[in-house]
Amino acid sequence: MRRNITFAPGVVLDDTPFKVGQAGWVACDKVRFHRNLPQVIGGWEAVTATQLDGVCRGIHTWRDNDGALNHALGTTEELYVIVGGDPFTITPSGLSDGLVDSTGGQGYGTGTWSTGSYSRPSTADYIARTWSFASYGETLLACPSGETIYQWSNNTASAAAAITNAPAAVQSILVPMEKRHVVAYGCTDISVNYNPRAIRWSDFEDLTDWTPSASNNAGQKVLEGSGRIVKAMSTTGGEFVWTTSELWYQTYLGDPTQTYQFTRLGTGCGLIGPNAAVTFEGGAFWMSPDGGFWACSAGGVPTRITSPVEQDVRDNLASVQDAKVYAATVGTFREVWWFYPDARDGSENSRYVSLQLDSGAWAGGELARTAFLDAGTGPSPIAVDPDGNVFYHERGRSANGGAIDWSLESGGFYAQASERFIMYRSLYPDVEEQRGLARFELITKEYPQGDETTHGPYDLMVGQDRVDFRASGRISRVKFYGSAAPCFFRLGQINMDITPRGRR
Repeated sequence: MRRNITFAPGVVLDDTPFKVGQAGWVACDKVRFHRNLPQVIGGWEAVTATQLDGVCRGIHTWRDNDGALNHALGTTEELYVIVGGDPFTITPSGLSDGLVDSTGGQGYGTGTWSTGSYSRPSTADYIARTWSFASYGETLLACPSGETIYQWSNNTASAAAAITNAPAAVQSILVPMEKRHVVAYGCTDISVNYNPRAIRWSDFEDLTDWTPSASNNAGQKVLEGSGRIVKAMSTTGGEFVWTTSELWYQTYLGDPTQTYQFTRLGTGCGLIGPNAAVTFEGGAFWMSPDGGFWACSAGGVPTRITSPVEQDVRDNLASVQDAKVYAATVGTFREVWWFYPDARDGSENSRYVSLQLDSGAWAGGELARTAFLDAGTGPSPIAVDPDGNVFYHERGRSANGGAIDWSLESGGFYAQASERFIMYRSLYPDVEEQRGLARFELITKEYPQGDETTHGPYDLMVGQDRVDFRASGRISRVKFYGSAAPCFFRLGQINMDITPRGRR
């Protein structure tokens, strides 16, 4: 008797395999759920053979006035640009190396003894260096967390230079859409004291004029409440501004006496790290300090996303390394990804979880990326690993020429509603565009908490019509996996030949 077995899209990590059943998958690695079916993610290939010095925690892509594509990459040690495929160091003169790892502090009285300097923001003293970027025309604006703002004007022979009169210490920057000025968040205020809730902006068309007066449009706003500003991002109609505990929305008014209006959208929904949020199609998606996932439309109400992977991320997030969490979109597949440091692997980003926005399906796995940016104006998403290797993603079907290791494992199921023992005899593969050898295992047991028996692995060759084997059990799970270059595997229907054995 032939039996089709189907599973809902998405991985579920917060229930037992038997409880998950056919409502999802219990493990996956480098597999996405596209149009509700699982398939291996796209490959990656090197952008440059040169490794970056330091750990990259910021990427920005823009085109100059001639249409040439440029990438900016900020590491814990250097600031780079990739122009014409070649990397150039444009690190500002006098900029010291930043922290690779956070030391556990976020203010006075925290962190290791004697760490930090008087009057310095906690983001510079105790938290791993991150970067924020913006484009001002074809000029690059770059800000290492806790430092001032630098500019670079497309001359690879020159280093980036500090913007005159800009705040001395800044957490995050942006240039609001279609506005010719820069806004600094969590910065030195106009009284020259660092204020983690201060927001300042320069005059229009003048990056060096930051002092408010009757003759300019420079200004300052200090957000009410408590907690420090973590990040700001532009979207349609305004800017999202996150603190450690809140989400605000910044709206342009244009009145010199009130350039911006700031509206608090919610509390208890702050941002875990400077790179842990993305905007997509007018809304925002982010991870909060408690490991939760959130979404909000422009000017709307923040909503927590129900996630079957949240508990696993929260339980294993490396202690005090929140600043390393890095969010990105993969717009081609309408996905949001979060890369994070998992304590099971160390203190550096080693794993990811992803959300497919149409189906709500979650996935995850092992992929070490400390920075990741969607294609945008570029040809493909670009990312950097902890060793400073820069890659284009969703390119080809290999891991920069090497094998892609992937896996997919289902929840437990009864092959028949009668819950009888079943003899399995054959698998009839339904795979689209398979590239490379894949393998199949059937895992069986008698009771939900009984001992498991693994049958296989059985090879699945490209174009193979049937795989014969013998296995029996009452409760079963299936596992598919592979390691190949090139590599692709899109699973359709699972169809097996089964025979009831009579025992219940």
